[in-house]
Amino acid sequence: MDREKVGERIRKLRTERGLTQEKLAEQIGVARGSVARYEAGTYYPSQEVIVKLAAILGVTTDLILGNTMDKLSVPSDDDIKFALFGVDPANITDAQFEEVKRFAQYIRDQKSKPSGK
Repeated sequence: MDREKVGERIRKLRTERGLTQEKLAEQIGVARGSVARYEAGTYYPSQEVIVKLAAILGVTTDLILGNTMDKLSVPSDDDIKFALFGVDPANITDAQFEEVKRFAQYIRDQKSKPSGK
């Protein structure tokens, strides 16, 4: 695999999703410098990291590796509202939806913190 091309794809996908290198690194459990090295093509991510990247970036591992350019189907906000609330999405305010997204982020952040046990 071409490390530089893999790095370019990681950088492109990360920036498309509005993630910083630091935030992506936190989500996949590596140092920010590791993400920088992946993107620069000086270091190749492990298979485990590639799987985590694919899940976080909403793509297949094949896309990251350059085997295909297929993206996973990303649900629309209306699809998510319907799945969460089971009602007509028009009945959910933007403020309510933003509150649910903030709560989901809080849960993700709590999960990534090391436990004190």
